[in-house]
Amino acid sequence: MKKLVIKTVAIVLSIIVGVVAITLGVLCLTTPKTIAKGFESLGNYSASKYFYEMQYNKTENVDDLLVLIDNAYGHNDKTNLQGYLSELIGHKKFKKFCTDKNANLLSGGMKTEEYYSAFYASVLFDNGNFDGAKDFCASYVDTMGYTKFNPFTELIKAKLSEFSTPQKDAL
Repeated sequence: MKKLVIKTVAIVLSIIVGVVAITLGVLCLTTPKTIAKGFESLGNYSASKYFYEMQYNKTENVDDLLVLIDNAYGHNDKTNLQGYLSELIGHKKFKKFCTDKNANLLSGGMKTEEYYSAFYASVLFDNGNFDGAKDFCASYVDTMGYTKFNPFTELIKAKLSEFSTPQKDAL
């Protein structure tokens, strides 16, 4: 009799564990954003980043990419931040996203494209890639013109005190 009870309990427990594992697996595949929010609320950045990336890869939505950018910035994850910003600027819907956001211009009339371009140049500089930042800014000015808040101007305003003498001369 005792063996029958132990066997029954073991079977029931293994069924419960199996159902929970299958449910979590299905949730991870169908709604990774929900799982990511759960891990984020628990303070597990690496797990939430993994599931937010899964969500972005599934939808390729700019809003999902912005969540990754915000999280990387909030956790001072500059390597991933650089990659996410590069992905955003190169995204096929970036121009439309900027046009839609420009209806509510940022402080002082800075356009969305200028903001993210300056942010990207600043992150390149922070990651030790001064030449990459300089080249990106030059490319921006070549294509968009010398706008009021172009990345060159914003990078110089934000980082001038950190420039070395050769970097100042290169500008």
